[in-house]
Amino acid sequence: MRRIALLGASLVATLLCACSSVPMVEHGPYSPQLKSQSVQAWESVADKVAFHLAKAADEAGVPATDRAVFLPAAGSSKFQQGLRELLVTDLTARGFEVVADPNRASIGFFENSIFVKHSSDTPSVSPITGLAYVLTLGLAFDPWNDPTYSEVLLTSTATRKGAILMRDEQSFYVRPDDAHVYDSSYR
Repeated sequence: MRRIALLGASLVATLLCACSSVPMVEHGPYSPQLKSQSVQAWESVADKVAFHLAKAADEAGVPATDRAVFLPAAGSSKFQQGLRELLVTDLTARGFEVVADPNRASIGFFENSIFVKHSSDTPSVSPITGLAYVLTLGLAFDPWNDPTYSEVLLTSTATRKGAILMRDEQSFYVRPDDAHVYDSSYR
């Protein structure tokens, strides 16, 4: 009898919550997001930026002899410093001349990385949703043992003759204990 009463109380509470005026959070469809765990992941980021810049330069008809790029000094984080070095390598491999003097550049380049540390300390995926991902998508998904409460948003912009030639954005998860690698204000 007690179980029936408990079940009835649970049902009533559920129905009352369903009638609440508080809006229910609606999550978008599942979409994968990269997770940066190594310098090799940074290489993939730099390669993608260099690829998009080369493609944009080709589509805009920029002659191969007029592809001098100035990369500003890197920010203070290890990620920003490493990414700049990788960009130099990837851009030169794709035929760009990376110059030290901005007055010699025909293409301006700006990179901005924003480290976002979310304040929630709970998984953003419910146990039922996590189980559904595993069962329906075959994903090895365990949000409780691999927290991803921090992200990096990277934007890259290349300009030519005062107009945007290329714009790229990438976002990826990072482990919270790696925050200092992406934002030098974290120690």
